[in-house]
Amino acid sequence: MINAASGSQANIAGIFNHNYINGTTRASLNNTNVTSDKNVDVKAADYDNLGTFEIATAGGFVEDFGSASAGFIENGNTINCTIKADTSATVSSLDVTTKNKFDVKADNLSRAYKSTGADAVAVSDIAVGFTLDILNQKSTVSANVDNVNSKGKTLDITATNYTDTDTWLGLIGVGVGYTSLYKPGVGVAGSIGVNYFDGAAKVGIKDSTLEFDKLNAKATNTSNMNDGSASIQFLTV
Repeated sequence: MINAASGSQANIAGIFNHNYINGTTRASLNNTNVTSDKNVDVKAADYDNLGTFEIATAGGFVEDFGSASAGFIENGNTINCTIKADTSATVSSLDVTTKNKFDVKADNLSRAYKSTGADAVAVSDIAVGFTLDILNQKSTVSANVDNVNSKGKTLDITATNYTDTDTWLGLIGVGVGYTSLYKPGVGVAGSIGVNYFDGAAKVGIKDSTLEFDKLNAKATNTSNMNDGSASIQFLTV
């Protein structure tokens, strides 16, 4: 998304962008008798990918031949993104006999890539650039075994939650006054970036009889964030 404004007096450019992803994923096997010579799999998987790119720009030139000038350049950029995922794999009230593997797995992968830029340039008066960038990521992953009687070689009960975020904020505010006949320029630039993560991974085994050569129960919750920002503001006369 790109927004721009330019002219000889007052110029304003702004962007407001709100992205929302909400996902619920369920896999369940209940009140059943299962006999298999091969693998038995109960798996829930949710994958979310969010990418945004926004630039807002404003520029102007104000002449001042001894009279009052009112050149003002303002640029605002507000980005609000929300990712919410609820993923679960559940087996309950179940009898399972297998000669191989019995898997109960829940996986969530949430990725967000965001680039936000704003610039404001004024000759002879005031330039203001500002960016507010907010990201909310909330995800819950669970794998549950409740009231299950099962036999086999290997039982894997896993809940895996992974969030990956890459954000960049760029701001420029420039004011220029280039001779003694003109007013000095003022440049102001600022940015605020907020990244909020709320992640949970849970594995539960309750009231069950499990006879396996190997049993793995594992919950993993991982968050990775790369955040970069640049803010430039200067005045020349």
